[in-house]
Amino acid sequence: FFFQAEDGIRDAQESRGLGDVYKRQTKYILPELLKAFVISITVVVVAVPEGLPIAVTISLAFSVKKMLADQNLVRRIQACETMGGANMICSDKTGTLTQNKMFLTTIWNNEFIEIDIYKEKYDIGQFIPANAQEILIQAINCNSSASLRPLIGSKTEIAGLEFSDKCDLKHEISREQYLPEGYFKIPFTSKRKRMTTVLDNVD
Repeated sequence: FFFQAEDGIRDAQESRGLGDVYKRQTKYILPELLKAFVISITVVVVAVPEGLPIAVTISLAFSVKKMLADQNLVRRIQACETMGGANMICSDKTGTLTQNKMFLTTIWNNEFIEIDIYKEKYDIGQFIPANAQEILIQAINCNSSASLRPLIGSKTEIAGLEFSDKCDLKHEISREQYLPEGYFKIPFTSKRKRMTTVLDNVD
């Protein structure tokens, strides 16, 4: 029994000694862990400031506005960042890679007649015979909802008005001459595929 009791006392002393060592180690380790945790939080706060998401959003919003000024509408704001890394863009949409303009380049009158779009003035007699000039001008200038002054309306209609303008046949004068007050008009629809305007019979 004596030896057993002595062994038990020795075991208790050894256990108490290990406990003291553990307490001393814990006393120094816990502050170091806490210090490392605080430093990690500080690094995260410094590296990712609170205003960073707002700054990124504002920057992308300015990019959207700038692209809109170039006639390029961005539907999703995140696409600006993607487009910034693009090396090549392939598209067949009018205005994306062109001037966003259309021109009347060819007239068919029993044969195709090419039009030089870079000329400042045209003589309509070079393209259309005299007996068909009036009805053509009525179709271009009056059967249209576009305008050159100010520049509004469909690109296709604007191309026709610019041709008429270069022939010195202003659409404003034609509309005053042929369109009565409260005239009847059926706008263009994809179902009818045409626009209808009723003109005054000046004869």
